[in-house]
Amino acid sequence: MSAIDETASSPALNGPGVSGIEAVGVVVPVKDEQVLLPACLAALDAAAAGLPVPVTVVVVLDACSDQSPAVVELARQQTPHISLSATAIAENSVGAARRTGMQILLEQHPAETLWLATTDADSIVPTHWLRAQLAHATDGAHVVVGTVTVTDWQEHSPAVRDRAISDYAATHHGHVHGANLAFTAAAYRAAGGFPAQPSGEDVSLVQEFIAAGEPIAWALDLAVATSARRKSRAPSGFAQYLVALGSQVSSSPA
Repeated sequence: MSAIDETASSPALNGPGVSGIEAVGVVVPVKDEQVLLPACLAALDAAAAGLPVPVTVVVVLDACSDQSPAVVELARQQTPHISLSATAIAENSVGAARRTGMQILLEQHPAETLWLATTDADSIVPTHWLRAQLAHATDGAHVVVGTVTVTDWQEHSPAVRDRAISDYAATHHGHVHGANLAFTAAAYRAAGGFPAQPSGEDVSLVQEFIAAGEPIAWALDLAVATSARRKSRAPSGFAQYLVALGSQVSSSPA
């Protein structure tokens, strides 16, 4: 988990709103997520229901050795509100996975009318996730950076849970999570896209948005529920943050 001081870096959302969005694309990077992926895809389908534009979801299967590909095939029959597809890579890099998925979407839709979003396979977006993003775009945001919540702390001690919640609340929003990030395709292309790195690709991209002066909504109204598991899929990801926090808590004097 990384935090950026958004109060010092983002222009006010007082410009013209984003208009003319004709399609939404969502990228989900996957590394052996057969257990959690079904709920992720079902939540995306629910978020797309009733949206006035079509929603395409691209699952990027990165060096998967489990049944994640079969999960996607089954989900295609159970998600009527999204156009769901999958592609496979062997990079072991969440940055490369997100970049690959975004490139597929950019090849399918004109950048001028495309809204892009990304989440994680161990996460569940709320039903209003996409609708809220587009509302922020209407208000002038070219980038929407959302928060995450954890609903199941069973793999961590109460002390870790309490410390994580306290740390999260103690800062300005400024938190950057690949599980809850969206932007115009034009802004994404201008920023150079996700870097193909094993972790931190989300923070790197947002830093590029900030450097370019893109209007950013640091949104508190579309939190994504994510896993608090101990086994990290990406170095320096949210799971690794929680493990490191556990070490700090256990070594702190009572």
